Amino acid sequence: MKDDLNGFDPTDFGSHSTCKGVATWVAGGCTVSPPIVALCLRVGWSLGGVKDQYLFHENAGDQYVGRCASGLAADTCDFAISRAYFDFSGLTSEEERLERRRLIAAWLQERLPGNIPTSSFELAWHCFATICYHYNYLKANLDKNCVLRNSPVFKDIPKDFTTVATVAYPWTKTQYTPTFTGIPPHVIQLTELRELKLKIDHLKDDVMSGIVSEMEKRGFASSECNTKKITDAINALGETIEKMTATTSAQTKRNEERVTWDCAQFVVDDEDDCDDSESHEQNKRTLSEEEKQLQRKKKHKYAISWVKRESIQWDATVVF
Repeated sequence: MKDDLNGFDPTDFGSHSTCKGVATWVAGGCTVSPPIVALCLRVGWSLGGVKDQYLFHENAGDQYVGRCASGLAADTCDFAISRAYFDFSGLTSEEERLERRRLIAAWLQERLPGNIPTSSFELAWHCFATICYHYNYLKANLDKNCVLRNSPVFKDIPKDFTTVATVAYPWTKTQYTPTFTGIPPHVIQLTELRELKLKIDHLKDDVMSGIVSEMEKRGFASSECNTKKITDAINALGETIEKMTATTSAQTKRNEERVTWDCAQFVVDDEDDCDDSESHEQNKRTLSEEEKQLQRKKKHKYAISWVKRESIQWDATVVF
């Protein structure tokens, strides 16, 4: 028996031992204990004198006392844990969530006394969620003769009920998580730091996955060191240069042939100086050999300049 009670003798415990122990733990269990007024009002102790007339119950202090009395460590972020509840966010569809909630409510109502008020049923609902959440522990550790084992709300609980019973923290809450109450400011800061740490951890993973993905796209992990890609690019560039060279050579040859042909069209002899009657009348007079030679040179020079101009325009049309 002493081993089961951590070395204490059973005769050391009295009817008020639990109250004394819990009150001592709440008041002095850590350096951020709840207000003494909230503690005294929770256990029903008189404050004495004028304090009983001016200091009253408030939810925040009372909820803080309740969390400390449950044995939670007030100097860690785990102090902000929620009560057990049924979370249906893991189910796929809204119809399935509503159906699971309806099944739990119907199963629980069948095992409770009839005509139970709505407020009492809500209390029973939360108590049943706690039983479902701790079901495996209770089933393994409760005494075989414990009254709870034979109660209708404990026997034959479907597995579908225990799988949706859970607890949450401020950084893991869902739409089904009950409102967090009784959390002191320092624990709120701890929870915010915990949320920030989780975001930083996820950010590190996201950045690393992004870097790895980009390196894989660029072939940093390739054993070929991108040799094939570089070779293919060089070969493609060489083929492009060969095509451009062949096109340029063919165009140059065509231009030379056209210049030769155009020049031939403008070669002027003594007999076909001009065909129109006006020019023919002007050239009836006798010209000396030097004047004829000078006239031929002028016409030939004009022909060459015209051919060059037209050739440049034609080349631009072909290129563009």
